[in-house]
Amino acid sequence: MKIKDWTKENEIKEQIKQNVDIVDVVNYYIDLKKKGSSFKTLCPFHSEKTPSFSVDKNKQAYYCFGCGASGDVFQFVMDIEKIGFQEAVNKVAMIGGLPLRINQDMDYDNSYYYPIQKRTPKEIKYYSLDDFKDYKRYNAILGGGNLTQLIKDYNNYPKEMKLKIIYTFLYYKSLSYKEQFISEFNDFYSKRGIDIQHPLLKVIGYIPKKALEFKNKSDYIVDILIKYFGKEDLLEFKILRENNGYLNFASYVKEGGFCVVPNHSLNDDLIAGLVFRYTKPINKIKELALRNSDVVTAFPFGLTLNTLKNKNIDTLIIAEGHIDSASIKYKSNEMFISFQGVNNWSNYLKPYTKLLQSKNILICFDQDEAGRKGAIKLKETYNSLGVNNVDIISWDKELGKDLNDLLQNKCNVREILGLDEKKVVDYYEIDVSN
Repeated sequence: MKIKDWTKENEIKEQIKQNVDIVDVVNYYIDLKKKGSSFKTLCPFHSEKTPSFSVDKNKQAYYCFGCGASGDVFQFVMDIEKIGFQEAVNKVAMIGGLPLRINQDMDYDNSYYYPIQKRTPKEIKYYSLDDFKDYKRYNAILGGGNLTQLIKDYNNYPKEMKLKIIYTFLYYKSLSYKEQFISEFNDFYSKRGIDIQHPLLKVIGYIPKKALEFKNKSDYIVDILIKYFGKEDLLEFKILRENNGYLNFASYVKEGGFCVVPNHSLNDDLIAGLVFRYTKPINKIKELALRNSDVVTAFPFGLTLNTLKNKNIDTLIIAEGHIDSASIKYKSNEMFISFQGVNNWSNYLKPYTKLLQSKNILICFDQDEAGRKGAIKLKETYNSLGVNNVDIISWDKELGKDLNDLLQNKCNVREILGLDEKKVVDYYEIDVSN
């Protein structure tokens, strides 16, 4: 029988505690408000109306005066995520931005993680890309801000962070390309009846064929990627092809280019996956997802932690693809989510069940057999998480199979979907045999 090495475990605990504030970790899961010398909120471990959950910054501990839940930062993560100590250590390190990972033997995993280094609180950052919301500033993609610093520190990060940095760079590079080739980009969406001023289009990137051509050495995207991230990592992450070093997703572009749809990481504002929609597809391949689910989980387009925490957004409208999402005019209290190119994400939402329960979730999948079955499965997935405020919206498929069909057929999409009056259909009544 293996004897647990308590000395090693306590050493790891203390090293991480010196670098990560429990307030930052708890606030990652639930919103804390400063009250005097402590931080308080509603307890995540029992139902209550008056806040009794307190986090003490000086003691680096939490306590609930209602149910008695208490402990340090590791105990909190273990309880809220229902995971073991090893997983909790890695989660706390990730939230705190520490380049650290431990294995089951409580040893540092040096295969791609670097030993912990003491840092001052000012050096520990939650990597938010809020500074990049003004997309007009992307003519010089590395012109400043957090993304620049992330790239400079690239080699000091674990594999998960490295992959997200590459995806994020690709995404923001695509925003820069879009500014240069905006007519090609607008043409693709306007032909589908979509208003080119639609807010969702602001966060869609574009990579033209020109950037994929080797002869265009000044802006050849492969050379740019290798310059910043090295060929070895790009091959390992399956961004480059082993046989010729070309981009994995570029072989389907003969003319035109592709629109770039970001899938965020729920843990931060970095990109955890990308979906490429080809403007002039060949071989009937319209889209290709770039993701590496063994390393990082990509969440649906439009779904971020900020979306879940935003109390002004009370309705989540889920469509199959981003084109369907952009086919509806939406209100300020609504957010559209596209499920293209993602999978195996639902288990990671378990800690955020309470946030999901505060939203009205409407599923607007295609009106064919696959869409109907997918809608039922998605509703059941949410129900299994304890989220029951989910409805499936159905319409007469003669008007159009999907939301973009409705738009191109000159239908009032909001009126047909009954969004303003929440017209729904009970999912057990849907006939999936037709």
